[in-house]
Formats: sequence, structure tokens, C-alpha cells
Amino acid sequence: MADRTKAEPLLDRHVEIYESMTETLIFGKNKFDRMDMAFVSKISSMNYGTHHRVILIGFQKQKTERILQNIQRILKDAYGIMLTTVWQNLIIGILPESQIDVGSIKEVYHGIEKETGELKIAVSTIKCRLEESNQGFQEAVRTYDMIDTMRKYSEKIMLYEDLGIFGLLYDLKEPTVFEAYYKGVFQELWHYDEIHETHLFETLECYFRNECDKQKTAKELFIHENTLRYRIHQIEETMDKDLKNVNVITDIVTALKVRRMMQILDNV
Repeated sequence: MADRTKAEPLLDRHVEIYESMTETLIFGKNKFDRMDMAFVSKISSMNYGTHHRVILIGFQKQKTERILQNIQRILKDAYGIMLTTVWQNLIIGILPESQIDVGSIKEVYHGIEKETGELKIAVSTIKCRLEESNQGFQEAVRTYDMIDTMRKYSEKIMLYEDLGIFGLLYDLKEPTVFEAYYKGVFQELWHYDEIHETHLFETLECYFRNECDKQKTAKELFIHENTLRYRIHQIEETMDKDLKNVNVITDIVTALKVRRMMQILDNV
């Protein structure tokens, strides 16, 4: 019993050290030299200069401090993820090179899910230096906001590179330009719907959400395919655009993405 009493404070001290290092890498504004990074790498089992990702883990329900600490232990003991910390009831971690592929991230997801229930995991792009962890954290935060909107995997996992054009748009800080862009694309359609009490924009949005599959779109809208074809014809006439033209498709898809991104940012 005496040995255990001595060991527990030592374990807590190690956790504090790892958390402090993680917070310094993620939030700190310090400039690190090679000696600093070599030290962090050595005690966190991460080789200096090897690839890593920053991971953000969130949960459907608020977790107690004890549960979050238990998850940190699981990440360390089961997956070798030493550098973690708690931030706003989320867990931030730095994934070593052995854990940066999608398959390994899914293993982490399912391992944590068994302990906590529903969760979300957002992951940065691959970084080559630990000094880039702050940038990785920013990417993970942006990605986290999009998980429910852009489901790519059966799990609630999203990598920053999965964002596609959203990743680019997030970096452009001109909301008035974005708003003017998508309103310019859809204004005739919205005006027509308002005057005639129709649902052309809703139809267009659903049509592109289903990758222009008429059967799926009609089923989702609870209408006959012939009704859908008529609406598409109305959309083309109202917008004066051919929905089979690749440039038109690109414009509409981009405008829909920009509009959705602005809605998400307004709610963050």
C-alpha cells in the first residue's frame, strides 16, 4: 500500500508534465529551438522531425474531469498518445507517426466510443515538425465545426484534407464578399419562390446534395420523378442556366458550400 501511495503522486506529476508540454505546443507563442524539441520528442516517444497530426476529441454529453482524465490514460496506454490536454471539455492530442493514418484514427475512435458513447474526432493535416502543432490545432478546430455537415466516414471522424474547398474558404476572411457571391447565384431563384410560393431552391439544394441523382432526390422530396424533372426545367429557366453545363455545376456547388459555411460560422 505504501508503494502505491508513493506511485500515484509520481503518476500525476507525469500527467501534469505531458499536459504542460501539450499546452505549450498547442497554445504557446514561444519559439522552440532544436534542443527544446529534441527533449519533448524524447520524453513523449515521438522522434523529432517525424510526422504527426493534432487531434480534437469531443463528446455528445458533457464529461466530468475524472472521465476526461481516464480517456487521456487510455490514449496513452492503449495507443501511445502521450501528449494530450483538456480544453473546453474537449481533448486535444498530438498523434505520433504510428497513429496518423485513417485506420489508426478509427481504432482510437472505436476504443474511446466503448468508454464514453457517441463522440466526434477532428484531425489536422500531417505536420512535419512539432513547432507546427499550433497550426494543426487551428485546422482541427475548423474541421470539428464541419463534422456533422460533411460526413465522409461512417464514424464521426473528419480530417482537415476532407474539407476540400471549405479549407480554403475558412482562410479567407471576407464574409461580405462570400455573401454577395452566393446571393448573386441564387437571388433569381429565391425571388421566384417568394412570388410563386414554390420550392425551387429547396429542390436545387436537394438535387445537388444527392449528386444530381433524380431518383434519390425525388424520393427525399416525396415527389414523382416527373415532378422533379419539371422543377429542374423551371430552375434552369429561372436561373437562365443549363444544369448539365460543367461550369454552371461548379458555380452552384461552390455557392452552396459558401452559403453553408457562412451558416456554420454564424452559429459558432
